[in-house]
Order: sequence, then C-alpha cells, then structure tokens
Amino acid sequence: MTEFDRYSNVGAECPHCGYMNQARDSDGFLYDEGVGEYECGECESVFLVSANNSWTWQTSKGEA
Repeated sequence: MTEFDRYSNVGAECPHCGYMNQARDSDGFLYDEGVGEYECGECESVFLVSANNSWTWQTSKGEA
C-alpha cells in the first residue's frame, strides 16, 4: 500500500519540486478516484496521486 506524505485541499502538490498542480488544469484527471501517476506541470516529474471525496452539510430552521 502506498503511503502519501503530502495533503492538500487545493490541488496535487508535486513531491519533487513543491509545485501545486491545480485540479482544474488537469483535464479531469485529478478528480479520478484511486491512485494514478501524474506528470507535474512545472518540473515534469512523475508522481503518484490519490483523489478523495468528502461531504459537508449545511442546515437551517425551516419556516413552520
């Protein structure tokens, strides 16, 4: 099992150069579930990336 040492809620940070690869610039690849290889948009090094989902809920009192 792969152990990841970087976490971000902004994008995939390259473990080689620190560049933040934005999900919106990945043609959808950084939204795929599971582990995959991705080429850094800055240094062109390949690294493993895993995308995860999380849910949040908001509530308020409704009108009676």
